[in-house]
Amino acid sequence: MTVRDIKLKEIVPDMERRCKKLHTLSNVFRVLVLLIIPAIPAMIILSKYGYCMMLCRIINAVRMRDSTPLITVFGYAPNAADAARKLIETGNLPGYKLVADAVLVREDIDMSDEQAIEEYSAYFNAYAAATAGLTPETMPEPMKLASKMRSEVPVSADDKPIE
Repeated sequence: MTVRDIKLKEIVPDMERRCKKLHTLSNVFRVLVLLIIPAIPAMIILSKYGYCMMLCRIINAVRMRDSTPLITVFGYAPNAADAARKLIETGNLPGYKLVADAVLVREDIDMSDEQAIEEYSAYFNAYAAATAGLTPETMPEPMKLASKMRSEVPVSADDKPIE
């Protein structure tokens, strides 16, 4: 199993309005799924609605907090920073900025790159990243830094490194 990239072309301005339109269409086509001819367009609309709702839930999750590590909303997607940048550029997250390609922060909050990587690394799990199919070569830079921060040198009882 590998992590799928976020579909950047699905991120458009005014996602909430798009989700409302797709919700209305999905309600109409949900009934028509039982008929054979409109079943194909219904499946397409229902899948677009599901993906749009996922993106709207990500937007809402970010807006509820002052700072949100990308790993908490996009998981281990390799292009999470690109998706976050596009959400900001399209106006879906006004008043937010991306720090160190790792954390979405409100613009009135100052956060250094080191603080952002520390917060990001608190949620990073190397086993989950490996299970998601990421290798050190395919990991984005924030994940590599978080991995280095999380890796600890094993020590003995007298705090000397074990060799």
